[in-house]
Amino acid sequence: MTVPVFDTSPEIASRLRLRLMARSGSDRAVMAARMFPTARALAAARVRDSGVTDEVDARLAVLAQLYGDDLTPGQYAAVRTRFDARRAKPTRPDD
Repeated sequence: MTVPVFDTSPEIASRLRLRLMARSGSDRAVMAARMFPTARALAAARVRDSGVTDEVDARLAVLAQLYGDDLTPGQYAAVRTRFDARRAKPTRPDD
């Protein structure tokens, strides 16, 4: 299980949550969609800096950083199988 890290006081976190929840659901969805590419780039940078060089391992590490315990070990294994299958496909030579 992932251990949460808190860098904001509970009082401020509560105030921020109230402000966020006061926004419409569509506003919150748009905010999340706009933040996702940045979150993915930060996770990928962390994985690169950790020394992971294998492409499949790196992609799975980014996935784990973004989704953590939301995916089961079986789901991670299924994703690895798909990534490995894509890597094993022969590429077409340029015409």
